Amino acid sequence: MTSRRQALPVHPLLGILTLLAVTLVVLPIWGMWMNYSRPLGLFELPPIELTELTPLIVRSLALALWVSTLSLAAGTWLAWVENRTEFPGRSLLCMLTVLPLATPSYLIATMVRWEMAPQGTVGAIMGRMEAFTGFWPSVLVLTVACTPYVQVLVSAGLQRCPPSEEEAARSLGASTLRIVRTVTLPRLRPSLSFALVLVSLYVVSDFGAVAILDCEVLTWELYQQRGSRDS
Repeated sequence: MTSRRQALPVHPLLGILTLLAVTLVVLPIWGMWMNYSRPLGLFELPPIELTELTPLIVRSLALALWVSTLSLAAGTWLAWVENRTEFPGRSLLCMLTVLPLATPSYLIATMVRWEMAPQGTVGAIMGRMEAFTGFWPSVLVLTVACTPYVQVLVSAGLQRCPPSEEEAARSLGASTLRIVRTVTLPRLRPSLSFALVLVSLYVVSDFGAVAILDCEVLTWELYQQRGSRDS
């Protein structure tokens, strides 16, 4: 018979701190929405019609979906290489793969757009090409920016997974794919879930990269509307 975990009482101070933390998280979103609304009244509707706002929301969610999927795949693979393989230069490679954490997404977007331009190194080699802007360049840049987050989280999860379980499954004849599916992934589910939420929120809230790459998503449109109102 399995015993249920007994819930511990929550201290009132902890509840107040939790409420304060949630308020601080929601406050910027509320302020952004109020700045986007008409200044005529507190509950005025936004100036954009629903038919114009819906494609922006869909494009933002699509961007988050693509970046989350690619980042989870790439970050999990890099974490596996970091913790389950041995080869010369592995430590240096793992250190280089997390360098985007120290680089803002707008700076990555600027470098990519410049290099892909006709005067850039890659653009000069590829010859005449269209401007490297829009949805798919944003997917590429944000995937580069978000993959290290997944790598760090999944790497921490792998370090808590005892290799002895994988070795025991391998000694019983299980293939690598079956070991990953039945032994490793169930233990990594919390890390992967948290990484998915983190990357999705990062992409939806990002403005720098999508602005530089001219990707019309919700944050880009909110800034455009606010800028046109202030001018």
